[in-house]
Amino acid sequence: MRIKLGKLDNLAEMIDEIKKSSDNIGAIVIFIGVVRRKGTVLDDVEILHYEAHEEIAKEMLRKIADEAVKMFNLEDVVIEHFVGDAKVGEETVYILTAAKHRKQAFMAAEYIIDELKYRVPIWKKEISRSGLKNWVKEGRPKKDFLIYINGKAIDVSEKLKMKILDLVREELDLSGNEKIELKIYSRPQNWEEI
Repeated sequence: MRIKLGKLDNLAEMIDEIKKSSDNIGAIVIFIGVVRRKGTVLDDVEILHYEAHEEIAKEMLRKIADEAVKMFNLEDVVIEHFVGDAKVGEETVYILTAAKHRKQAFMAAEYIIDELKYRVPIWKKEISRSGLKNWVKEGRPKKDFLIYINGKAIDVSEKLKMKILDLVREELDLSGNEKIELKIYSRPQNWEEI
């Protein structure tokens, strides 16, 4: 198993490495995320800027990889995610899943990328040719609400979400018409913002 954030490694070398991890591998599925010109909001994306809470992101990626290994009976898995600025056409994510059979490898790759977008604190900002910027919010289901506690994502019900938002409105003396974006993360002690 290999988890990495930062500059992506050589894909051919990763394939060779994963092949050597087990004699029981019958299929390897490779997912490659690539920067596209038409973004989520902006039509002329030049750069995607990625940021991550590295400590929590690595822990969450490892947890997702462990889950995939157990759920899909994988022989091995590699997850690498780029952090920094990537231009159109550049690769930003590698997910390699190795299993005895192709179905498990395909299902695991899909599970990993979906969970990565949903649970891992990696953020991307679209930057257009003209300099417009947009933080992308795709990949996180609107109906779900997550709280990260000590690096673990916890799903909470819509009812609890509304109670938390009501408490925030009350504490901030808001009328209820304001847009509130609430993110709660477990942070190192030196972080002041909650």
